[in-house]
Amino acid sequence: MGVGSKRLLKLLSNVGTEFSFNDLLNISGLSSSTLRKYVKELVGMGYIVEKNGRYVISEKAKLVLEGEKLGHKIVSRDAAYLFTDEKGLPLPLVIDSVEKLYIAVRYGFVSSEIVIEHITRGYLTKWLSEVLGAHILAKHISNTKNIEEILKILEEYIGYHVQTTR
Repeated sequence: MGVGSKRLLKLLSNVGTEFSFNDLLNISGLSSSTLRKYVKELVGMGYIVEKNGRYVISEKAKLVLEGEKLGHKIVSRDAAYLFTDEKGLPLPLVIDSVEKLYIAVRYGFVSSEIVIEHITRGYLTKWLSEVLGAHILAKHISNTKNIEEILKILEEYIGYHVQTTR
């Protein structure tokens, strides 16, 4: 996503969930042609959806916007998340942010099975929602049981994109 499109996406959080092209034109300060380019890019990426000549912020955009606010939030050690193994014993790993959660899952510090189990039981999603205030992230995570999809959601949330070589 280009810098201008990213700026426009941030502005959208102040507009509301539904808006017109003219609404965007008034708040963005951009020329009509430049705004059209950015809107086209955001529609193409699935961040906004066109409906009857108006635009609506997608769930994907809501996730990214929440991530902009909370993706780098760090909580105290007392409020950190502790994964437990199959026997209920805590793993020697303190998760105090979404970024650390991503690292723990991505690099296998916590097995996929344990992560899925904590999501299935609602422990991890409750912590995300109640402790971090990441309600949209918790909702997205709770709807999937696939570790690759969970990683993709976390990457989008914290604005981290893995470079793959082919």
